Amino acid sequence: MAKINDEYDIGAAFETIENELISSMIRNFENHKQEELDEKKHWSMWQTEMLKSLEKYKHDNQKKYGKQFKDINKQIEVLIRLARSEGGMNQEKRILEEIKKGFPAKRISKGSTAEFFKVNDRKLDALIQATTSDMQKAEAAVLRMANDQYRKIIYNAQVYANTGAGTYEKAVDMATKDFLSAGLNCIQYTNGARHTIADYADMAIRTASKRAYLQGEGEMRQQWGLHLVIMNKRGSPCPKCLPFVGKILIDDVWSGGSSKDGKYPLMSSAIAAGLYHPRCKDSHTTYFPGITKVDPKYNKQEIADIEDTAKQEAKQQYAERQEKRFGRLAEFSLNPENQKKYGAKQNEWHKQSESIKEQASVQDDIKSEIADMNIRQNVLEKQLAKAKEDERTLTQKVYFEMTGTPEEIERLKQVNEEKQVIEKSLSDLKDQILSKQETYKNGVEKRLVEDKVLDKVKFSRKMNPETVDELESTIRNLHEKYGIMPKAVIYSPAKVEDATATYNWLDDAIYISNNFNDPEKYLEKVRKSEQSLIEYNKHYDIKNKAKQRLDEAERILTDKSVKGYEREKARIQKVEAEIQLKETRMAVRDFSYVSAI
Repeated sequence: MAKINDEYDIGAAFETIENELISSMIRNFENHKQEELDEKKHWSMWQTEMLKSLEKYKHDNQKKYGKQFKDINKQIEVLIRLARSEGGMNQEKRILEEIKKGFPAKRISKGSTAEFFKVNDRKLDALIQATTSDMQKAEAAVLRMANDQYRKIIYNAQVYANTGAGTYEKAVDMATKDFLSAGLNCIQYTNGARHTIADYADMAIRTASKRAYLQGEGEMRQQWGLHLVIMNKRGSPCPKCLPFVGKILIDDVWSGGSSKDGKYPLMSSAIAAGLYHPRCKDSHTTYFPGITKVDPKYNKQEIADIEDTAKQEAKQQYAERQEKRFGRLAEFSLNPENQKKYGAKQNEWHKQSESIKEQASVQDDIKSEIADMNIRQNVLEKQLAKAKEDERTLTQKVYFEMTGTPEEIERLKQVNEEKQVIEKSLSDLKDQILSKQETYKNGVEKRLVEDKVLDKVKFSRKMNPETVDELESTIRNLHEKYGIMPKAVIYSPAKVEDATATYNWLDDAIYISNNFNDPEKYLEKVRKSEQSLIEYNKHYDIKNKAKQRLDEAERILTDKSVKGYEREKARIQKVEAEIQLKETRMAVRDFSYVSAI
């Protein structure tokens, strides 16, 4: 077994074991090939032989992997203890650096913290015990599942052969298809999701190592009497951890803090709300009052970027899982036709995975360039506004009040020249932004067509990348949810009169308006539109009058002596009154509403 240095190596080790279990199983089926599928006698003999091979398979696996599992479990304990030591050493280095800079801190005597460290030792031992115990259960489960699948394939292969599978290879492939698609997914989480032992080990060891590292940091803080921490701000925080990023917390979990340390939230409360969930990549550092800089909260743009990154990662992970899935089917299928078919699928998903990586890189680069250009545009617009103000003031003095000095006359010429230079730079910059936005939206349009979501897509170059991403996401969600989509989504304001989007059934296309070019302006229009109806109803007392008409109509309808025209008139009056009472003006806030237009 290869040397294990970190949690990635442990995951790889279990994945190797999984593949060996599957390979050994399929090799046995290949070696016991049944030549004549139509003879039940032969199949009965084959089944007997395969059940004998199952017993050998069970014995050999228990002997071979029992020792490997013990070695891996020992390495798990070592990794967790090393993580604790590393956390302590790194934190001590950080504290000493801040003390050199002048932070007043003094190490607490060992006696006052001895009981605390005993408790932490017990916590670490419990963490190691729980992790290794869970891994032992998972290890037993993977061997048990391999045996169960072996037995299931034996019986299913015979059933498929008896129902006309054609060849031995096809019968076995039909029996193994579901199993190979999923792998040895012997672990079931509380939400019902099933995972392989390699995936579970990656999650469990990474989570345990993270907690041990944080415990090591906390112990060092406790030695120096430091209990405050701050959640680090990073490029792509976990959605569950996002609310806590940049916040100061009292570490009552690992550093021995309490509510007496200030008016800050407790770490235990944050963890209960979702912080430091399994596989969490976020972290915190010691908060040194007066020294540590508190980063500002994420703005709308940063949150949008985080959401985009999360979506890209989800797409990437899905593509990688599909590549592995078809890779197993291609490698372990016996029928050459199936091997070729699944191999082609594996290559498709591999290309898609690589394409997503490349697209993400290109998209990030374009977004970054546009963001930088927008900053420059804001600067130029401020400079232009100042130049125009200076020009207006000087023009008033020189030409209208006739009080301008020679210096001010000269300065007016300079300001005018500067204004022209700024306007030219601003115009060029806006053209560059539009060009970059066009490149970005062209890439999205191409993907939607290539993925056969739509036959034709045309967005506006005035749409920023965030708007284009939201449109793409909504279109894909609609396609996934309903399957049936219009042939096209086209930006064409001329075909959308006083609306956000409209569907034309003649050419089976959705046309979208200028509202998507500037979402902020559109939302403001939405708010004004909705508020105008509220004000109109209030001014003309529409709701009360409608209620009166409704009461009057119901009174007439309950009177059985009223018939004919008067009764029909009352019914219409009732419907009209009910409509007015329920009427609201809700403009389209999300593109997903287009499906109902």
